[in-house]
Amino acid sequence: MVREIEMKAWLRRPDEALPRIRTLCAPLGEHVKEDIYFRPPGGGRNIRLRRQDGRWVCTRKTRNLRDGLEVNDETEFEVSDGTAMAELLEDLGCRVCLRKTKTGSAFRRGDLTVEVSRVPPLGSFVEVECLLSEPRPGDEAAAEEKIRGFLADIGVREGEIEPRSYTQMLLQAGEAR
Repeated sequence: MVREIEMKAWLRRPDEALPRIRTLCAPLGEHVKEDIYFRPPGGGRNIRLRRQDGRWVCTRKTRNLRDGLEVNDETEFEVSDGTAMAELLEDLGCRVCLRKTKTGSAFRRGDLTVEVSRVPPLGSFVEVECLLSEPRPGDEAAAEEKIRGFLADIGVREGEIEPRSYTQMLLQAGEAR
């Protein structure tokens, strides 16, 4: 299980932040991520089925939040047939609760992955994450320091850090489907 250390922030001034990001990072390419979120019967953690670059990936996260920093334990696996997986989840009693599309660009800076994305109807965001495959004591704090430092380097203010998940924000915006 991979531990994902991540922060997301509103990108209110993308025309200022993007040149800084391009100077500090290596480009990884463009992305279009189409997500379907399923709610299991009786509640519990949602299951995400994502289509990206012709691939389907199923993900389940345990999300912990601390001062805007997400510390997630992720279980993720590739699915050969996304339509069949969606049907299986529905046959098991899971119901689609949300659909989300995220488009943008990805970058790399050392062990940080940086994504600049637009999530309709919410707006633009920057996400910075560090993946820890076998976290040791102190690794999470070191990752947080790198992430916060990077956000400061590109001009993101503390008040622009968004602790809510996209799912929460979209549901609050009345985007449930």
